[in-house]
This record gives sequence, structure tokens and C-alpha cells, in this order.
Amino acid sequence: MLNFFPKTYLVKFQKFSSIYCLFFFTLILGNQIVSAAETTTEKLIASNTPLSSQAALKFKHLLTTDGLSQNNVFDIAQDFDGFIWIATEDGLNRYDGKNFVHYRKNLEDPNSIANNFIRKVFVDKDGVLWVGTAKGLSKYNVLLDNFENYYHQEDNNETLKDDFIWDIYQDKTHNIWVSTTNGIHKFDKANNHFKQIKIHGLEDELQEIKTIYQDLKGNFWFGSYDKGIFLVNESLNYLASLQMENNQWTTREQ
Repeated sequence: MLNFFPKTYLVKFQKFSSIYCLFFFTLILGNQIVSAAETTTEKLIASNTPLSSQAALKFKHLLTTDGLSQNNVFDIAQDFDGFIWIATEDGLNRYDGKNFVHYRKNLEDPNSIANNFIRKVFVDKDGVLWVGTAKGLSKYNVLLDNFENYYHQEDNNETLKDDFIWDIYQDKTHNIWVSTTNGIHKFDKANNHFKQIKIHGLEDELQEIKTIYQDLKGNFWFGSYDKGIFLVNESLNYLASLQMENNQWTTREQ
């Protein structure tokens, strides 16, 4: 049988055929992967599962017309069951992604929330929801769907110094800290009350502390309303302060 094609042409033809087949199957496989990815993305959206940072983000505007109790929102937290808790000027809201449940003060029910003006919502490491209001602190009881409330009591150092709650924080040893207009407090879980905290070496008591943070060294950072930041060690000894007037650290003289 005559061979009309030189061997070099046959080799080139075989290489071309192999490359074409590889390209063809790669194209088919790529289309299948894209189709599967699109299907997965649709399922994630339908199940409210968070997408990657590269996925397109969609926002929904929630207002009173959607069931929110009030449009001025101060804080948001999510509990271990997935519920979103929203602090407003007129009640606490629990949101499940579709419906809102409202919690408001009922004067006839001592286990209703402390006040309707909600400033702070915080979920601790045990899953307990703490709610800071303008007139007291509330701890949510998920089993009874009600609240245990903590208020200021005159001449009682085991209560809050006042009832206007600014911040709720949990430190590295799981202690709950609460700041109010007139002081800082730490929760005594064993006795179910709050201890009023004094900072050693600081002449004036810390007031209007808006935020609390503990760093990797264990030091506490207290951010105030108009007096800068106060740095305190784990033993509650005053270390330093940072204020706007000098724009630098002012340390306590040893």
C-alpha cells in the first residue's frame, strides 16, 4: 500500500489531533464546572449561607414597614441559635431572617426588659444575651423567654452605680464587664451581682466609659466620652492615659 503522506506530516497530524481533543474535553469540563458553581451559589443564597468575599453582595433595607420596632438602631448581635438581636430606641428586636419579635418594657411584668431604649446587645461565650438599656441591664433567659434585670440601688456597692448602660464586654477569663455613666462594674457570677470597680492610682473614678477592650498582655483599655483612653493592668492599677490635649501618652509617675 502506497503512503501518500511523509512520516513528518503524519506525526504533525497526530499531535494536532491530540491537542484538539484535549482542548475539546477541557472546554466541556469547564462548562460543567461553571454550571455546578452557579447551581451551588444559587443553593447558598436560598439557604442564607454566607458567600465568599468575591461573591456579589446584596443588601436589604429593613425598616418599621418590614416589622422593625423603630428605625434608630444602636447595636446588632447574633446569638448561638442564629437569631439577630437589634437594639433600637423603642424596644429590642429578634429577627429570624423573615419575621421580627419585639421585646418592650411592661410595668406589670418584672421579668420584661428593663427599658425600651436599648443601647447595647452582647452575646457572651456561654451564649447568654446581655442587653444594656437607658434604665438598667437585662440578661435574657432563653428557656422562659424573659429577662433578669439589674438596677442601681442606693447605698449598695453590689449593684450598678447608675442605670445608663454604655458598654458590655467579656475579658479573656470570661468575666463580664459593664460600663455606665458613673462607673465600671464586673459581674460576680457566683453571687449574681455586680461589683463596682475602682482603679488604683487614679484620683478620679472613670466615668462615661463608652468602650472596653483587653489586649494580648491582659491590659484593659477604657475609652471615655471626652477624656481620651485610660490604660489599666490586670490588677486594676492605672498605667497611662492618652488624651487629645497633648496627643501623647501621659504615664503615672512611679
